[in-house]
Amino acid sequence: MSLHKVSSINRSFAGTNPTSRGGESSLELEAIAAVHELSFAVQSISVSEMLPRTPDLIFVNVTTLEGRPFSLKI
Repeated sequence: MSLHKVSSINRSFAGTNPTSRGGESSLELEAIAAVHELSFAVQSISVSEMLPRTPDLIFVNVTTLEGRPFSLKI
């Protein structure tokens, strides 16, 4: 099973599937913009596809230049 499929199932159980709520929340759009703005300063950064997201909660996965992984709750 692909990670994309797992994340879709996870969101459907949590009631946070972006397709079921009619698009991205303003928080999600801000998080995506931040990912693009900060990508030059870290090894990797992305909005989590595995953790649930709501209009008021989102997780961003970051790996520092030193290789230390973090999950940020926003």
